[in-house]
Amino acid sequence: MEPLNKVLAEVRGFENDVNKVATLLMLSLAFAACVIGETEAQTQYSINLSNTTWDHAIIRILLIPPANESWWNTTFVDLTLQAVDRWNSALATFASTYQDFAYLSNIKLDATQSVGVAQNFDVHISWKEQISSGLGSVGTAQRYVRSGVITTCNITLAAKDLLGIPLTDVLKQSVAIHEVGHALGLLHANYSDDVMFSESSYDIAVRPISTLDTYGVAQIFRWRLSSSQFNSSNQEWGSNPAALPSTIKYGYFDEPQQDFWTRTISSFLRYIQTVGGLIMLVVVLFIVFGIISIISALVTFSRRHKQKTSAKFSFGFLQKYRLSHL
Repeated sequence: MEPLNKVLAEVRGFENDVNKVATLLMLSLAFAACVIGETEAQTQYSINLSNTTWDHAIIRILLIPPANESWWNTTFVDLTLQAVDRWNSALATFASTYQDFAYLSNIKLDATQSVGVAQNFDVHISWKEQISSGLGSVGTAQRYVRSGVITTCNITLAAKDLLGIPLTDVLKQSVAIHEVGHALGLLHANYSDDVMFSESSYDIAVRPISTLDTYGVAQIFRWRLSSSQFNSSNQEWGSNPAALPSTIKYGYFDEPQQDFWTRTISSFLRYIQTVGGLIMLVVVLFIVFGIISIISALVTFSRRHKQKTSAKFSFGFLQKYRLSHL
């Protein structure tokens, strides 16, 4: 019995070591997650501006559907109109919430649909099956500027991604919101959960417009703080990128009601589609795979030792039994 007890003690020692290693690795991962969360919480939210502005408050938008395209669906227009409405609602809410930016209440996006290009529109929105320019691009916005003033902007929205996969309705609307933000004069935000972040991703829900985005628009139309009539001398550009002031909390407008798990999964999906998130996912999977491999190897080793010990014990017992009965 002594050899059996000795081997079993060794196996228990191995199992204890495995548990300790697994516990330490899990604690390390938890600590890393806390550090990432704390770093994100301390993020200084900022957004890059084009340092260009419109010289009027009502921005007229023309939606131009394509003719006789097999991939076309009328929902494209509906989703884009909803994106425009989201901007109007966000700007109005921001203006009424923060009195310093009450002048934004007069900024309106007026969208209409037409079968052809018409005159006297500021922004033209059209659609293509795919956009070949730019790796993974699903939307573009080309602003035309004269003396720091935007004269017109052409937006192109894609129906499919570069691989030919149709975009979801959620992504179509998020991309439309993003490109209209560019038309207003915004560039990209530094926060991966913001609709004006540089990389699009497949989300569970439409990315809502944030206080950072509306604050950026407020800087673009800063000239209206002095007069309703545009004068380039009234447009004083501050720091660029524009950092969200401490007096304004980062938050969202018209944020859809989601339960905890939906919000968590949506944020996780957005995070892993960024470069940093992808690297973190690979590292975590590597560590988890390593833990599983170590545990599996040690469990297999312990089972083999148990089988050998049991066989030796049985063989020795039978020998003693036979000898005792001879």
